[in-house]
Amino acid sequence: MHYILNTTLTVPVTIGASRIGGPTIPGQTKQVNKISTRSLRPGVFYTLMHIRKDEEGVKYIFKGNDGTVTEETFANCNEADKFIANIKGETLPDYEKFYNDLSS
Repeated sequence: MHYILNTTLTVPVTIGASRIGGPTIPGQTKQVNKISTRSLRPGVFYTLMHIRKDEEGVKYIFKGNDGTVTEETFANCNEADKFIANIKGETLPDYEKFYNDLSS
């Protein structure tokens, strides 16, 4: 689990919650990468308030600065970490490699 309670994120306010990737060459079409935001709305500042495991998976509860509370269910914490990292535009560390290197 990389992201813990009080982690904050904001869904980018762009066309369809998309990001334009990298430098562009004049005359070349822009590459737009869609990101999954599930039920999180663009422009809202969210704080991760609660994480709990249940029979469906792992529930992450986000509270928005607009007062909304959004609950998202993931298969596991790794899936949730990838979801949050994608929205934040971050790369997750390779924890498996790190721990394997420690034991070698």
